[in-house]
Amino acid sequence: MGFSFTRRDMIIIVIILSFLLIPMIAITLLHAFMFSHDVDLSPVSRCDYRKRWFYTLDEIKALYEKEYRKGERFENFVRIENGKTIAYWMNAQFEIPKKFIKTTLKHLEKMLDKDCAKYIFRLDACHSHLFISCESFFKKYEKLTFTEMIKTFIKDKSLGALYHNAEHLALRKPPKTGKIDPIAENLIKKRNIIGWYDGRSLELTYPKPSDPIGHLKANTAGIPKSYCAFCTINFKANKNGEFIVRHDGQEIRIDISFCDHYYH
Repeated sequence: MGFSFTRRDMIIIVIILSFLLIPMIAITLLHAFMFSHDVDLSPVSRCDYRKRWFYTLDEIKALYEKEYRKGERFENFVRIENGKTIAYWMNAQFEIPKKFIKTTLKHLEKMLDKDCAKYIFRLDACHSHLFISCESFFKKYEKLTFTEMIKTFIKDKSLGALYHNAEHLALRKPPKTGKIDPIAENLIKKRNIIGWYDGRSLELTYPKPSDPIGHLKANTAGIPKSYCAFCTINFKANKNGEFIVRHDGQEIRIDISFCDHYYH
């Protein structure tokens, strides 16, 4: 005997609901996992400070200095070979304009100078989200391969970068239970920075109600309206870094990578 029509319909409905609910449950669990204070984000990380999400400024300073001295680098850091600046993406490699690197380094210098960031590593200024105008994106990129898209993207006249700094900075000292640290509070207020690749000055930006993370009170701003995000690049200061950022009369060596997102 087969199922009655009603029971069959119920089974179909249950199956459909399962397909709808499982991704929602997975996303919820992932979000809880990522924002937990006791979380090991990645077993392949070279970092030794992933058991908590938030750290005080004193802790961040000590961890930064330790990591800088260790000198460990990204696996796919951008490097200079035979006078060319070469980036790596999965199994591909491609030349990128020196102007792109120069402007990116200038963004980092200005953020440090304006006290919008303290350190160039995972617990502070460690990544930026590159974006271009949506109009430009849909006109130029539809028929390109992914590598061709990146090579074209980083030369686009509308190119900008959204920096999310102080992502792991605790507002209170000690975290959760202590008094608000006024220096940390100021850094968190200024943590969202937009840098342009056409010579414009850095801009502070703030979360809007429409931003996907803003309503969660994480003070994380989205990219500007009418722009499309494309990829994320990462930064890591270390004594063996390929490039130099100058701040307070000192030279800070850093690496840049298009393909080491575990560090974020």
